[in-house]
Amino acid sequence: MGYKVDDEVKSMKKNYEYYTKRTGHGSTLSYIVHSGILKYLTTHKGDMWKWFFEALKSDMYDTQGGTTSEGIHCGVMAGTIDIIMKSFAGINIFKDHIKLTPRLPDHWHKLSFKILHKNSWLNIEITKNSIKVYRNLDKEKEVDIQVDKNYILSLTL
Repeated sequence: MGYKVDDEVKSMKKNYEYYTKRTGHGSTLSYIVHSGILKYLTTHKGDMWKWFFEALKSDMYDTQGGTTSEGIHCGVMAGTIDIIMKSFAGINIFKDHIKLTPRLPDHWHKLSFKILHKNSWLNIEITKNSIKVYRNLDKEKEVDIQVDKNYILSLTL
């Protein structure tokens, strides 16, 4: 929006702490937004899980007394999957490479999933200190993967 911000992380932290106290969460998507922005703030790692779990519960238990009994909230469901992929797995897919910066919740030991990238299926397994990537087929196609320096990468191509 054109505002000049000297320290983006400091500004985000200040805004998060300000609005968390004032947000009424009239929409269950609010939990998704609160959880999603915390991938940038290491100071509130526990809150990321808290908001994510609130979003999960909102559909299962109709925590806001709305219309869950009539069906599901696809936006919240998609949002929780997005949190798993972008925040907990830390996956960021670019045109020419994949970047992995995981932040698993403390009580998770492993996260594994499969993605399709450049017509190659990649099986990705993330633990507390390692990332394993297995690729099926198309061995001639190059896949560039950038990994957070705190993890050990193991590739099977």
